[in-house]
Amino acid sequence: MIGATHNGLDLLRTALDLAASGQVRPRVQTFAASEVATAVDRVARGEALFRAVVTF
Repeated sequence: MIGATHNGLDLLRTALDLAASGQVRPRVQTFAASEVATAVDRVARGEALFRAVVTF
C-alpha cells in the first residue's frame, strides 16, 4: 500500500489480516431505490450515517 498512513507495517498487516478474515464489517445506512433523493440529500448535508447504500 503505497502512500498509506499507518503506525508501522506490523499494525497494517494485522489490520489487513482482520479485514481478509471477515472480522471487519462495514457500517452502512441503506435506502430503498425509491428513496434515492433522500439518500443523496442526506449525503450532501453530511447527515448520512456511515456509508449510504441504495438497494435495488
